[in-house]
Amino acid sequence: MDIGDIDFGNIDWGDFGRVRDYNDYSGVADGALLGVNLVTNLISLAIIVLMIIALWKIFTKAGKPGWHALIPFLNLYDLFIIAWKKKVAVAMLILNICTFVVTFAGVIMFIAGLGGSFFSFFTHGYQIDNSINGPVTLFFVGLGIMLLGACCSITCMVFMIINYVKLGKAFGKSGGFLVGLALVPIVFLCILAFGDAQYQGYWDNEGYQPYTPSQTRSEIPEPPRYCSGCGTQITPGSKFCNNCGKQLVK
Repeated sequence: MDIGDIDFGNIDWGDFGRVRDYNDYSGVADGALLGVNLVTNLISLAIIVLMIIALWKIFTKAGKPGWHALIPFLNLYDLFIIAWKKKVAVAMLILNICTFVVTFAGVIMFIAGLGGSFFSFFTHGYQIDNSINGPVTLFFVGLGIMLLGACCSITCMVFMIINYVKLGKAFGKSGGFLVGLALVPIVFLCILAFGDAQYQGYWDNEGYQPYTPSQTRSEIPEPPRYCSGCGTQITPGSKFCNNCGKQLVK
């Protein structure tokens, strides 16, 4: 075909340079991104709900109110107290609260310093003077506090892994289950919650503690008693000595 055979008069020059494909594909991409975000949010919500249900069951097994799983920091304390001694649990809770406060304060100061620096920079004709020193200082102080919060967060994560191991031991688990609980807690917490594992008390160097928090005062076994007449050990609940028949006085 020669160039002379083309009828330029029939070409729609207004439609010739329009970028149709870009607009079409950008709309598809936006829709796909929105769908991915929606699915991600639903999965995250499902994991949170599943975690709350699992903790509810675990707290109930350990003699704690199940609704504590709904309260921030209180659920952490219960998770610590059923796996550690009370002093350690309180210390870990304080560490987590301090980490949250420090990190939150650092983020606020960082954002305020960054915003103030840009505002001072642009409002003073791109000239750096004393008016920008305050926001810049706030920016770096906030950055430093955020780094401190990050270090505390790493420490909390390490203690939480140890806590999951202690939690598994408190329910009589060992070996690979403890490793799974530390690495994939959401899965193994559900197994712990909905399985037949029973709370046995927190584990220390001397083994399991003799009484669990789930036991009431009436469920705690009485200490051994002996007859004052013949010294024979008394059967729990007896009113008379099984050996000499002497009446027992509580």
